[in-house]
Amino acid sequence: MVTSLSFKGGKAFFRSKYVETKEFVAERQAGKPLHRRSFSMGHPLGGLFNMWLGVQNVANTGVMLWGSRLFALYETGKPYEMRASDLATVGECNMDGSLELPRLHAHYRKVT
Repeated sequence: MVTSLSFKGGKAFFRSKYVETKEFVAERQAGKPLHRRSFSMGHPLGGLFNMWLGVQNVANTGVMLWGSRLFALYETGKPYEMRASDLATVGECNMDGSLELPRLHAHYRKVT
């Protein structure tokens, strides 16, 4: 979930939305959990899996404004772009082709 707090004309505006990752949409349609989360101890449908296999990209570890684009980040997946104006999910992003790895680290820092 990504939240936003903004101020305009002396008023505060709050909004929050879930990042609609592929896994989130699939689980919402199925009406049940289909993927493990970061700290799950196995697959929700049974069986044991490696900690990082089949983990859902929840895109909730970091939020980055890059240029005029907003991204929700997670350790085990690609970033998801969101519209800053209403927090709607645009979709999974490979940073205009520059992201060759299967993931973008979510714990970023500003380098000066």
